[in-house]
Parts: sequence; C-alpha cells; structure tokens
Amino acid sequence: MTNRGIREDLRRELGFWDALTIGAGTMIGAGIFLLAGVALEETGPAAVLSYLGPAMGAISGVGIWLSLTVAIAFYLFGMGEYFSRFIPVTPFWGALGGGLLLTALNVVGARESGRTQLVVVLVLLLILGGFSM
Repeated sequence: MTNRGIREDLRRELGFWDALTIGAGTMIGAGIFLLAGVALEETGPAAVLSYLGPAMGAISGVGIWLSLTVAIAFYLFGMGEYFSRFIPVTPFWGALGGGLLLTALNVVGARESGRTQLVVVLVLLLILGGFSM
C-alpha cells in the first residue's frame, strides 16, 4: 500500500468505453426494458408522469439511483423470465443460472466484463433502433 492508502497491486483494466457501456447498459437494460415495463403494467398510462417536469425528474432521479443499487435484481428477474420462455425451467432457476453466469464473468476479470457489456449495449442499441424505425 502507498502512503495514501491506495493499493498498488490493483490494475486499471477498464477503459473509457468499458466503463461507459457498463453504466449505459444498466440504464438501458434496467431503466428502459425492465423497469418501464413493470411500471406500465402496475400503473398503466400514469407511469408517464414519472418522466415529466423538474420535480418529477428529481424524484425519479432519486428513484433511478435507488433502482441502480438493485439493478441486478431486475436483470436476474428478466433473465429468469426470458430463460423460462426458451428452455423448460421456472423463472427462479433461470434467474439463478443468470446470476451464476454473471458472477463467473466478474470472477474472470473486469476487462472481460467490460468487453461483454460493450457487446450487450451494442445489441440493446440495435434493438432500440429497430423499434424506433
């Protein structure tokens, strides 16, 4: 350790695009695909109010911060649902498998996680582009 308390054995493995896509992927995946769908299902058209005005923006900003702290739960919920549609497992087992897959990816290394996230975000942007055409 250095005199400032920073560990010298930690390597910087994430580049700009890796870090950017990790944040963007979380916002797109949890905020657009999963959270918005759940909000619309629960509240109907009133969900659009959470995206209007500065006061609502401040409230939703705090909500987004909070939702990012539990974004992995949204991902696992979504993975479980998607897996259960394509393979004969319950959503719980799909979520557990997705959690193990993400854990293994993070154990392998930050660089590999960042590269995987880059691919995921590019696919998400292609999907969004396809919907917007």
